[in-house]
Amino acid sequence: MEEIERQRTLLKELRKKEKQCARNLAGKALLVIGHILTNIHSEDALLSKIYRVAHCATGVCPNEHEDWVKEVHETYTELTK
Repeated sequence: MEEIERQRTLLKELRKKEKQCARNLAGKALLVIGHILTNIHSEDALLSKIYRVAHCATGVCPNEHEDWVKEVHETYTELTK
């Protein structure tokens, strides 16, 4: 029973963070990209990278994905040289 309550609390917190993220078009777009790519189940490297960028940029996930955030910063630096 405690596990069910814990899961409900986590889901409630997740939904709250999603609503905060979706306050602007950029946040909504990132959430949509993440949801679409979650359902594709592809091994394509580009799709995986797009998912990682969108997922960590929303700030919704309780896992900070430090390696993914680092990858975003590195990719941005490469693209803006």
